Amino acid sequence: MSQDTGKPSAAMEASVREAIQTFESMLEVFPEDLNALESLVAAYHQTGDREKLARHGRSLLQLLATGGDWQRIGEIAASILEIFPDDPFFRGMLEKARDQLGVEAFGPVDNKDAAAKEAEAQTTDAAAKKDKSGKKDRDSFVTRAIPAQELGFDLRGELDLAYHLLTREIINQNHYETAIDRLTESSLNSRNESPLCFLQELREMERLDIDRIIDFLAADSGVPFIELSRCECQEAAYRLMPVMLAKRLGILPFDHLGEDLMVAILNPASKDLRDRIVRHFGGKVHFFFTAPDEFAAAITKIQDIIAKAGGGAL
Repeated sequence: MSQDTGKPSAAMEASVREAIQTFESMLEVFPEDLNALESLVAAYHQTGDREKLARHGRSLLQLLATGGDWQRIGEIAASILEIFPDDPFFRGMLEKARDQLGVEAFGPVDNKDAAAKEAEAQTTDAAAKKDKSGKKDRDSFVTRAIPAQELGFDLRGELDLAYHLLTREIINQNHYETAIDRLTESSLNSRNESPLCFLQELREMERLDIDRIIDFLAADSGVPFIELSRCECQEAAYRLMPVMLAKRLGILPFDHLGEDLMVAILNPASKDLRDRIVRHFGGKVHFFFTAPDEFAAAITKIQDIIAKAGGGAL
């Protein structure tokens, strides 16, 4: 086994540079693409390009501010302030995020902060219960999700998964580069209905033991593995997302227990993905990792059910 020096290899740096070129090209066509902007900010943070980090960071925070995503604004501003500790713009955005959230967030957490967060959580939970007006399972779930654009494709999370598998020597450099190229191409092709998932790209490659990769992720990620073929996906859960969006993003709400939602994902390594899913659906979410074949079969079954029922707004 090769020794990990902690420094990125020349091939890894080349892959990051290639990803940067892809994101820059995407922004030329879609200048307000939040996912591309956020991935660029992360890439320039990694490469140490201070000028472009600051420029794209400002654009990203301004766009997020128009959508009112103060949680994400605070997280990104705090990260960039590690590089530019005295920058008035990023410091101002961090303070605005703290004001909007009503807590001293994005900094050292003391007892006062913890109490404030707990009080906020209890207030939100109480308001949610009051808003139900006695409605049970299905109706309360249908009204939980906030606008779907918050769950866009996050290439950065897939790149993180790819890098994790590479550094743990579960895949080799050729697997890594080939799958990244395919994933990047798929993300630019709006007509492609395959899941935008690094694991799916690996699944399509010949002479690759996908079961070994799935076994590793199931043990390594801490996210329980589930065979969706053994489950009966519940309409009250899967109707929370348009089925084609669920297929594209590799995210499937498939069941619920009371007010708790069960969600299957194809990327168990990304905590940021799970955080965004929780913000999207609200309430308590339980995550389960599943294999690409299991996911595809569940989606196909749901599509068949919808078709037999005459379609609908799923």
